[in-house]
Amino acid sequence: MRSRPAGTPSRAPTPPLPWADGVRALAMLVVLVWHTLLTVAPDEPTAPWAWVITPFGGVAHAAVLTFIVLSGYLLGRHWRPGELRTESLHYLLRRGWRLLPPYWVVVTLTVVAMLVLGLRNPGGTHWDVGLPMTWGNTALNYLLLTDLAGTTPYNHPLWTVPVEFHLYFLAPLLVLVRRRAAALVVGAVLTLAVAFAAPGFVAPFFALAFAAAFWTGHHRQSLSAADTRRALRVVLPGAVVGLLVAVAVVVAGDLSQGGVRFLVLDAVATPLLIGWLLVSDLSGGAGRTHALLSSGPLRWTGARSYSTYLVHALVIEILWRFAVEPIGLAGDAAPFGVLLVLAAPLSLVAGKLLHQWVELPSARRSAAVGTRSDRLPAPSKDPA
Repeated sequence: MRSRPAGTPSRAPTPPLPWADGVRALAMLVVLVWHTLLTVAPDEPTAPWAWVITPFGGVAHAAVLTFIVLSGYLLGRHWRPGELRTESLHYLLRRGWRLLPPYWVVVTLTVVAMLVLGLRNPGGTHWDVGLPMTWGNTALNYLLLTDLAGTTPYNHPLWTVPVEFHLYFLAPLLVLVRRRAAALVVGAVLTLAVAFAAPGFVAPFFALAFAAAFWTGHHRQSLSAADTRRALRVVLPGAVVGLLVAVAVVVAGDLSQGGVRFLVLDAVATPLLIGWLLVSDLSGGAGRTHALLSSGPLRWTGARSYSTYLVHALVIEILWRFAVEPIGLAGDAAPFGVLLVLAAPLSLVAGKLLHQWVELPSARRSAAVGTRSDRLPAPSKDPA
């Protein structure tokens, strides 16, 4: 009898999760509000801004963590059967088509706006963290090397794209090792290496979060029914390893106060997110929460969340410099309210256009990798 190739699931392909888009939508909207707030809030906030910025910053960070965990879980959940080397190549090509064309388009739009609209000059907002504009920094932005170089992209929320893209390379290794303990060791070692080598990086835990989520999603292919205790047994070892890694970094590392806060948040939130995803998946998404997440408006927004995420900071900064700041509204609350009212719908419109013209065609190319059909198939209903 021939043994099953590494990476081959033990059951039929799993059905899509209609509520996943709702999760993406809420996470993206939280990040949009956060970056609107950062644009208006003072650099050194005092009360009442300090009471808002610190906790909401944690919520926004958790929203980005949600993107990473959901992506890892879905990629593991839908890992295609086949010979590991061939499938790994197809997987990386699919992820490249899925992620990179919209990213490169927005990097180009950002560069054009910096040159034509003057966004290369400091404006006194959070946008300035991505400056100065140089030939070297431009190359790092296009090559997705800003995370490795320790610099902030011109369009500051785009720091997550190189991070996520580089995490994708863990997936074939996680399929190869198969065992949960080995997957957790891979994620823990990478997290520790990043935390100690680059203490200024705000998300070293994302490596362990992605590894744990991917392994759980891949393991889900062998599960068929909801069982809270079984889900707990799946998630608990990762939670213990995550907490031990966080303690080691806090005790022996050199993180800032904010870095420690985000690390602890990631260590606590990751197993909760993975456990919720697994139980929700196995139970078929029954309940009011899942019904809300599967509603039309949230699914529409979630399907376009990646494109909207890419463009929203550029939209916010242009609106601030040319529409809101010139008005000279008193205080901070009024400018924030006006900017948010303008930025939210315009970001969604810009995201829709980017999704329609760039992301959707590239998603079709992604879905076609590894197929022999002459026609491009429809994108996956669970694009990670």
